[in-house]
Amino acid sequence: MHSLDEVRRKSTRTRLPDGKTIHMQPMAVDIDGTAQDYAFPPRYGEHTLSILHEAGYSDAEAAALVANGDAATRHDQAVEK
Repeated sequence: MHSLDEVRRKSTRTRLPDGKTIHMQPMAVDIDGTAQDYAFPPRYGEHTLSILHEAGYSDAEAAALVANGDAATRHDQAVEK
């Protein structure tokens, strides 16, 4: 399908964390100047700690929320205790 020039020109794109570009479906409505490149979405819990810190939680408070199961982080993300 992406070999058709018109479809490929209208397709949206994102870049995977490994650097590979993938082409996705075209936008539902054609609007001139609309972005076609989108950032890859964050992984589950990727920004939890930074958001908690931005909201005023200390490292210890954020760690307590994670330990109690009230907040989630990536499995490989370090939590200060």
